[in-house]
Amino acid sequence: MARKQRYHIPGAFYHVMLRGNDGQTIVFCDSDRSRMCLLIQEGVEKYGHRIHAFCFMGNHIHLLVQVGNIPLSKLIHNLSFRYSQFINRRHKKIGHLFQGRFKAIIIQENTYFLRLLRYIHMNPIRAHLVKEPETYLWSSHRAYLGNVEFVWLTTNYGLSKFENNLDVARLEFRNYVLKQETEESLKELQQGFKDGQILGDDNFLENIKNSRNDESSIKISVQIILESLYQIYSVDQTTLASRLRTDRLSVIRGAAGLFARQKGIPLEELAKAFKRDGSTISRLAQQFSQKQAYNEDLQNQYQQLEMLVTRFAVTHA
Repeated sequence: MARKQRYHIPGAFYHVMLRGNDGQTIVFCDSDRSRMCLLIQEGVEKYGHRIHAFCFMGNHIHLLVQVGNIPLSKLIHNLSFRYSQFINRRHKKIGHLFQGRFKAIIIQENTYFLRLLRYIHMNPIRAHLVKEPETYLWSSHRAYLGNVEFVWLTTNYGLSKFENNLDVARLEFRNYVLKQETEESLKELQQGFKDGQILGDDNFLENIKNSRNDESSIKISVQIILESLYQIYSVDQTTLASRLRTDRLSVIRGAAGLFARQKGIPLEELAKAFKRDGSTISRLAQQFSQKQAYNEDLQNQYQQLEMLVTRFAVTHA
């Protein structure tokens, strides 16, 4: 039977589950978990997606991922391949570490984002590993409470759904998580994970299909990227192509480079517009990706760039 094609919608949220092959252990010690964190961080810096929640269990992991322009399959394959190599070398194993194809459910954000946060953070409690989620060291729950920090983890988005004041938001988040799903509601959520690739109502399903069709028909040029940069940063091509090397211009060039790379536009084309070589733009793109992984202002600017380029591309079509 042919595999179903995964939906890729930039900005969409996914519940990702990676399970050990035949239920075998995939993390054997804290050093393994630390390596998993490092690989996730490198992925976020390279591909520009966001991780809103995680939980590392003994034989599986949960992630709440918001993708950018790079398809989810590429992000997870990069993570699972590199982690498998590490485990096989470290623990002298051979063969497949993970069970077949990873599970990924695209979720309707306004209905399921918070429920999924709670579901992921309550995993250790349902498995009877701990009695309270904040005592489990290898989930994002303690980061949401401000007790620990992962530079690759985005918590501000989830906390903003509770309250603008950070301290109050953390308190309300904790109370929300501890107010567990009813057994009936939990079964409904888990059934949704089993049934398919999309968790949402009929309108959401239709919008996903339409978004994918619209996205595939959009053609993006370097000129459209330059027009978008001008609108966001008030910087024209002449300035970007000048010999000036200020921090601000480096950030702008890096943002453009990251966007071009994620859209499959040859960096040499953008480099030509900036009167630089491709390796320079590649380096600036990598630097921007690393900075924006934990800088909310840069994240917002990049989202504006994505939206504006799409708008201009549709207008110019």
